[in-house]
Amino acid sequence: MLRIGDSLDNREIEYFFSILKSEIFPDFSVKCRQMNFDELSYKISEFVNWYNYKRIRL
Repeated sequence: MLRIGDSLDNREIEYFFSILKSEIFPDFSVKCRQMNFDELSYKISEFVNWYNYKRIRL
């Protein structure tokens, strides 16, 4: 169960989204607003595929 104010509870998803924003959208606030939903959805699905199957794992 999640505890209020405990950032360790969602650290994995926060890490994932920080990688998503830095890898796909270096200038997130500008590029994301210029894309429509289909383009954004495609970019995110490409990233998830790369993250799950192609990235180097230690």
